[in-house]
Amino acid sequence: MNILSHFFNSNIINSHFSDFSNLHESLSFPLNLSSDIHNYSNYIAALASASKSLILSLLVSHLEAIDLSFRNSNSRKSRYYVKVTRSRTLITPFGIITYTRTIYSFKDGSNGTYCHLDSLLGIPKYDRYDPCVKAMIVDYYADSNSMIKVGKILGERIYSAFSLDYIRKDFCIPRQTIFNTLKKMPVIDPPLSSREVTPPYLYIMADEKFIPLQSHKEVDGELVVEKQMTKAAVIFEDIENIGVSKTRHKLVNKHILLSKDDKWFY
Repeated sequence: MNILSHFFNSNIINSHFSDFSNLHESLSFPLNLSSDIHNYSNYIAALASASKSLILSLLVSHLEAIDLSFRNSNSRKSRYYVKVTRSRTLITPFGIITYTRTIYSFKDGSNGTYCHLDSLLGIPKYDRYDPCVKAMIVDYYADSNSMIKVGKILGERIYSAFSLDYIRKDFCIPRQTIFNTLKKMPVIDPPLSSREVTPPYLYIMADEKFIPLQSHKEVDGELVVEKQMTKAAVIFEDIENIGVSKTRHKLVNKHILLSKDDKWFY
């Protein structure tokens, strides 16, 4: 029996969906004549909890199976000694998992150790949040531009897809973690290409904005929030009048550039 067939065994599925099954039987009982929006919300919350539990169990089982497969392979036996088996806790988009994986030493006498599972999945050493959560942090921050809001939204989502438990608010990702993740992200420089038609005019509006930081400095005996000056420029070709009354305006082919030093970001 392979892993997939093992996990889709009806007994194992029922064990993860026990709370959901009990709620389903209660709502399906013929003499249950209650009419309440909470019936639906509790139903969805129970389904989300059961689904999360099953997904996390499946994920842990698959990761440990991959580790065991490499450990028993001839390729591993010819290159590595088994040194120790250690557990690792990782925060994923589905919740928190703890799984075990094998640490190896090199047979050729090289220094250091090797963890096949971590290397295979591309998960850096000591990271608590997996790459998917980090990508979601960057994606959410690009839309909201608020570290506190990103930590709150993602923390509740990791706790459950939908939950009525107030404890979900305690799973907020710390703002410092959001900041560190954004700081480590590489800057993407989009390729530049020339246009076939050059516009007759090019308009540039430049200004500067002071953005509050998370640090403070002392000024005249008082602590004040430090601010980072950011240079901003908007480049466009023309202004169009839009709307029925033609009173609204739109910048044609608008491009925004930002910089906090000598390097500009598109």
